[in-house]
Amino acid sequence: MSNHYHLLIETPNGNLVDAMKWPQATFTQRYNARHQLWGHLFQGRYKAKI
Repeated sequence: MSNHYHLLIETPNGNLVDAMKWPQATFTQRYNARHQLWGHLFQGRYKAKI
C-alpha cells in the first residue's frame, strides 16, 4: 500500500471536491519542492465511493 492512501472524510455540505483541492494541491507543491520535481503527483482524479 505504499503507492496510495485511503481517507475517510465526512463533509456536512456535500462539497467533497472543494474539500479535496487544498490537501492535494498543498501536498503536491511541498513534495515537488522537497524532491525538486515539477508537475502532477497524483494520477487521475480521486475516487469517491459511497
